[in-house]
Amino acid sequence: MFLGPLVGKGAGRYELINTERGTVLATHVEPAFESKTRRRGLLGRDSVPDDYALIIAPCSSVHTFFMRFSLDLVFVSKDGTVVKTCRSVKPWRMAGAWRAFAVIEAAAGFIDRTEIVPGEVVGLREIPERRRASDVIPPLTGTPSHEAGGPKTSEVGGSKTQEAGRPKPVTLADIIGHRTPLGWFESVAIVQEMCAAVLARLPADDPCVPELADIALTDVGGVALLARGPEGHSLVRRACLVLLSLTPEVRLPTELRLFALGGLSPTPRFKSLQELHTELEFYERPDRPVIVRGVYKRYRHLSGPAAPLEEVKPPDVLEPPLSRPPGYRPWWKRKSVWNGIFVLVLTLVAATVIWEWRRPEGRWLREDVDRVTQVASGVAHRAADAARGYRDVAWRKLGLASAEPTSAPSVVEADAPAAAEPAEPRRVIPPSPRPQEPQAPPAVPPLGPPQPGEPPAAAALVPPQPGAATPAPVSSQSPTAGAVAAAPTTVYSAADPLVVPPELLRPVLPKGPPPGVRSEDLPEVEVLVSATGQVETVKLLSSGAAGPRAAMMLSVVKTWAFKPATRAGQPVRYRYRMRLTR
Repeated sequence: MFLGPLVGKGAGRYELINTERGTVLATHVEPAFESKTRRRGLLGRDSVPDDYALIIAPCSSVHTFFMRFSLDLVFVSKDGTVVKTCRSVKPWRMAGAWRAFAVIEAAAGFIDRTEIVPGEVVGLREIPERRRASDVIPPLTGTPSHEAGGPKTSEVGGSKTQEAGRPKPVTLADIIGHRTPLGWFESVAIVQEMCAAVLARLPADDPCVPELADIALTDVGGVALLARGPEGHSLVRRACLVLLSLTPEVRLPTELRLFALGGLSPTPRFKSLQELHTELEFYERPDRPVIVRGVYKRYRHLSGPAAPLEEVKPPDVLEPPLSRPPGYRPWWKRKSVWNGIFVLVLTLVAATVIWEWRRPEGRWLREDVDRVTQVASGVAHRAADAARGYRDVAWRKLGLASAEPTSAPSVVEADAPAAAEPAEPRRVIPPSPRPQEPQAPPAVPPLGPPQPGEPPAAAALVPPQPGAATPAPVSSQSPTAGAVAAAPTTVYSAADPLVVPPELLRPVLPKGPPPGVRSEDLPEVEVLVSATGQVETVKLLSSGAAGPRAAMMLSVVKTWAFKPATRAGQPVRYRYRMRLTR
């Protein structure tokens, strides 16, 4: 974070610098990192000086409510890159940027005066006590090297010589030690000048890339090699190390970063220093000597004439300042970490469910799961019925419906009264035949003498009572072929108010449907109960039920025992409709 040096420091100790162009943006910088100072900002002030800047962080949006003057706003990211600029923001306005980490507030005209644009990088630098606050760092402009005269440093026989009146050259170790701000294009220009100086040596000199303390910049925009350098090293690798030493990897563009890392790989992509020098020209800007001379002047101005260069401790070895290895990603951005967390949470949930399921007091969990399953089943059944209804309507409109109805008989509620009607032959699954058991004798004795010509085994019909249902002949439903039923032929139903309905004796069924199940979703059967309380016939009225399961259900119903229906105290046959609750 570029605001690191300003944390815990007061105002007036640092200045704001454009690290790419080397210009001073503001000589008086005030931090606003605490909650109180961030809320106050510049409220209550009538104006601020032109060289003043207030940095509010962390902050991505600001307002100018109750302000007394207009402001210029510069939104920057955490590394100091300018994200957005806003000129002359009047009072009672708002502004913000999504990727901003800090906001620089200055007087109106600050952006036009400093010519700062999005994409540039700003930084902080401590102000030396010996330098006045009004000094300005010279920009990267000047006369070309061939038009300006200056000191010349040469190397004769491996020893350093300096002409009279010439200032001491500035080494790369001094620039790095004093933390002189450099742009990536300036580092490229310095490396290109260094490669040209190494390649200009004779083959007999055994060209080598020296250490940073032996690579010097001159005031004419050149690079002088003050020593031979270590032997037995790769020139390509050491040139890439110089580039990464001048500009950290995070500040380099992506293409240039890959270029430098390609030269540091175990199998470098460049076979020689000449090839690297040629390929690096693609990233170079024009006027290389002017750029190098601007770095030299900037260092001289920032360090001051009284600063002895011997006090700065240069790096011992030439190593790239890589804070993180290539391809490094924080742990919270790694997919493997999140996959492990997901598997751990899933395992804990599964273990908890299994533990609660097996415990006796965990019965509530099983009941809740059953209830949810039943509700889901009911919703699915209703959705299927609605889909079938829409399908039938569509088929009828398209003329695709068949002439014969294929739907099942309509379902009638168990408690709805139905008129007695003649029994029709129905297709049921009879129970296992019992030929050895004779038919039970008629439970209703004849009320009168038999008529002449009537078989003695035939039972007399009960005379119809007022309001009674009209008797209708019922076809034989005996499971044994050819057997004649000896029970009364009159079949009553819920339409006759004088008949007491039968009662189920065996088995005992629940009174209501299971939780979460509608009564209309239960299977409905029509049972013909004989005068002896046995089931003569059974018919399934629910639609969509067929197959072996339905056949087994009907076979079970055939074994039920009822208390027969009575009329005037006499057992009678009764057609009974009911819902199966189990």
